[in-house]
Amino acid sequence: MTYSKVNELLNAGFISEDTKNELRELLAKAKNGATEIVQTIAKTVTKFIKKVAIEKQTKTINLKDFFTAGKKDQPLYIWDNFKAALDDATSDEVNAPTDPDQFFLHETTKTAADNDVMNSVKENIIDLSTAEGRLEARKRFGALAHLLSNQPTGQDGYLQTNGYSTIIGWMKLKSGNVLTVRCGWDAGDRRWRCNGSGQGEWCAGHQFFSRNGEA
Repeated sequence: MTYSKVNELLNAGFISEDTKNELRELLAKAKNGATEIVQTIAKTVTKFIKKVAIEKQTKTINLKDFFTAGKKDQPLYIWDNFKAALDDATSDEVNAPTDPDQFFLHETTKTAADNDVMNSVKENIIDLSTAEGRLEARKRFGALAHLLSNQPTGQDGYLQTNGYSTIIGWMKLKSGNVLTVRCGWDAGDRRWRCNGSGQGEWCAGHQFFSRNGEA
C-alpha cells in the first residue's frame, strides 16, 4: 500500500473518524511504510479475550427450528435481518455441523468501524452466495445456538449479557448487502435479541467471533 493510497483511505466513508485522526498523526511523522502504519492502527482497536471451544455435538441442531421466536425455554427475539442471513446460510442445508470447532473472542477497545475491526484480526466477510461461505455461516450460527443453550435466560458465559452485542460474523447476503450479524441479552425483556445491521461503528466493549487468535 502506497502513501497516496493511505491518503485515499482518509476520504473513505467506511473508516471511523478516530482511526482517520490516528492515520493523520502517523502520516505527519512518516511518509513511508504505509502498510505498517495501517496494521499498527488496526491492532489498537481490538484486544483478544478468550478462546471458544465447541465440543462435538451429539445432537444435530436444526438452525431454522432453533432460531424461532417465542420458545418458553429459549426466549429469543429474531430480527428480520438476522433471519435474512440465516435463510441464505441454510438455503441448501438447515442443520448446523456437529464437528468440534474453535473460535476466538476479541473485544473493541475504542470506537471503530466494522472494517477497522475486521482488519484488526484479518477477519473476512462471509459470502453467502458460495457453498463455502454458507458452510462457514452455519458453523457460526451453530456455535451461537450452542452458546445460547448454555445461557438461555441470561446466565454468564461466552456471550455478553451486559447490554453489549457479541458479533458472530460479517455476512454478505445473496442480495449483495453486508450485515453485521450479532446477538445481545435484553435485560429488560429478559430475552436474547438476534439481529443483523448494516456496517457502521462500534463503541468500546463489543465482542466478536474470529478465526484468528493471534491479534
